[in-house]
Amino acid sequence: MSIEKIKDVKLIAENNIKDMYDDTITNFTVNSIVNNSDRYDVSTEFDYIGYHYTVYLSIDTDGNITKFSQIAKTKIE
Repeated sequence: MSIEKIKDVKLIAENNIKDMYDDTITNFTVNSIVNNSDRYDVSTEFDYIGYHYTVYLSIDTDGNITKFSQIAKTKIE
């Protein structure tokens, strides 16, 4: 899927995270999307099985994930 709109970036990020974790993630949020002309850097947060995750992704203009970093994992109390 190539990127035509910022909405495409959000959809690619969410679908990739669901592929990596599970479709049962909740509270998925995109905190920021930075357009670097050749890629989009995306900061996301979501909840999954009792933990809150922060994940950064880089997505190229063709819609491919070029970088995936789980930055934080915090137990939900």
